Amino acid sequence: MTDHNHRFPIAKMSRLFGVSRSGYYQWRGRGPSRRAMANQQLKRAILRVWEASDRIYGAPRIYRQLEAEGWSTSRPRVARLMQAMGVQSRIRRKWKATTDSRHVFPVAPNLLDRQFAPSGLGTVWVSDITYLPSSGGWLYLTTVMDLGDRQIIGWNLSRTLSAKATSVAALTQALARRRPTDSLLFHSDRGIQYACGEFTR
Repeated sequence: MTDHNHRFPIAKMSRLFGVSRSGYYQWRGRGPSRRAMANQQLKRAILRVWEASDRIYGAPRIYRQLEAEGWSTSRPRVARLMQAMGVQSRIRRKWKATTDSRHVFPVAPNLLDRQFAPSGLGTVWVSDITYLPSSGGWLYLTTVMDLGDRQIIGWNLSRTLSAKATSVAALTQALARRRPTDSLLFHSDRGIQYACGEFTR
């Protein structure tokens, strides 16, 4: 008697692998093992966390997230399953210049000097520009924060680093939303977007 799904007689296969016919058929009749089913569930969870991280998480961070969610697993197991799935972290560039301090414009002194607890609203505003990767290229987010309550009172998202699209646009929105005091201190880095005449005017 032969198994139609195999070319070798069952008796020959049983002798070759050292198992009985009944053991072979019992194995054929069983479904996936508990371990295999658990691995499939874990793979789906790994893929979910990896996708949610914009595909930048590696095994250590995915393991920590799964552990926080209550999964009982280990970092080597997560790494092994990721490798089997062809899932790996995508290294994101850690730094991208958003401001250029090499310019000819006057630079204001650092009057804030790390005094981050002002007496009230509208007395100290701080601003910065950060970058965001997108499928269409880099986007630049400029924000203005009132240190009095740590609220973002002005912001702008742009595709260029011109002062008009960054520092000027964010400050214009901040001025429309909140009235500064006569002694307002505006603090930023020394980049050209904040030192140029278009902004200082």
